[in-house]
Amino acid sequence: MLRRTSVLPDVCARVCDQALQCEGACTWSLAGQEPVAIGALERFVCDQAPVPPPTPAAASGPTVAVIGSGPAGLAAAWELVQAGARVTIYDKDTRPGGLLRWGIPDFTLSADVAYRPIAALDAAGVEFRLGVEITPADLDRLAADKDAVIIAVGAGRPLHLQVPGAELDGVWDATRFLTEGRDALAGGSAIEALAPKAGRPATVLVLGAGNTAMDVARTACRLGANAVCVDWMTRRFAPVRPDELAEAENEGVTIRFNTTLQAIEGDAGCVRSARLAHTRQRHAGNRPKVIGHDSEQLNVDLVVIAMGYGLERAMAERTGDVPVRKTVPDFLDRRWVASGLFANPAPEFARHQPVGMLALGRETARIAAGEARRDRIWVAGDALTGPATVVEAMAQGKEAGRGVLVATRAGQTRPD
Repeated sequence: MLRRTSVLPDVCARVCDQALQCEGACTWSLAGQEPVAIGALERFVCDQAPVPPPTPAAASGPTVAVIGSGPAGLAAAWELVQAGARVTIYDKDTRPGGLLRWGIPDFTLSADVAYRPIAALDAAGVEFRLGVEITPADLDRLAADKDAVIIAVGAGRPLHLQVPGAELDGVWDATRFLTEGRDALAGGSAIEALAPKAGRPATVLVLGAGNTAMDVARTACRLGANAVCVDWMTRRFAPVRPDELAEAENEGVTIRFNTTLQAIEGDAGCVRSARLAHTRQRHAGNRPKVIGHDSEQLNVDLVVIAMGYGLERAMAERTGDVPVRKTVPDFLDRRWVASGLFANPAPEFARHQPVGMLALGRETARIAAGEARRDRIWVAGDALTGPATVVEAMAQGKEAGRGVLVATRAGQTRPD
């Protein structure tokens, strides 16, 4: 069953928020009981019997360029090569894997597990062209040379920090920190910015308290620094897995909810301290508000922005109407109603999140991935919807691959 529905089950079992997805949709969860431990079972099965590699048909199918080697790109290539397509994956990085490689630390997703699907695709005949950046200007040329192009570049533009002092040296985005942190831990080296100061460990201020923020903070602890996460949301509304939050706190990360950054202050152009304020949030859908006029000064040596990512504007402008919204219709299809997903609108196990609405929204995005955004060009994963989950990107990549196969078999896309 896993083999039929997923190409990354061993990855998803380790990194996905099952409470809001598979386990949240389990009928036991919807009934108010403890759900089947789908994530743990999935991990056990895949570790005991790894997903069989794709069995490519005769290479007589379409020629397809996949831009990006993250979850969406790998899933698209898997779907295509099994149908006999001749697939080339392009990635600007010199190592494949995208988010699976640079965005998830080894203590959450080991390199050998992340590399499994890449090795399987390589063995199946997929060509990887690494260190090759495909720019928006290259799309037309690539589409003319291939039967189809699938854009799966992710959402790699860090959100801009709009506070005084954001331009100081020592303000990093999460991508830079996680990349350098992974390399430092693998090589036993150190990051200069985290060198002890006056006999005390460096202090890293992490902006955000989501999954990426936890990865940054836990990496900082492993590099010998003190890590402090701040998020203006209330703890119970924060979009982070409770188990991941507990692991971070057990490892020594200080996590402060209802706290926001007002300014970063420096000395000689370098970060020296942060000014923090307290917030209040009464409901999950409400924007937190700063309360009072007092602020708190925190001495810090490095500030890491882990508040999310956006689409690369230049590429998005060339790929049609993106990001696609995960819309939910006013009138639900009777098959969705009959599924029972809407019987318990917000189960306690799923942190009172609307699992039915979330599932239907993900489904609309998956279907959109199967439709060409322009002539011979498909988009999947975060490049289509903005930041989402690994399993969503994987599912959209599979759907984009299927969309290409349907279109090429129907003769809708042919080289000039």
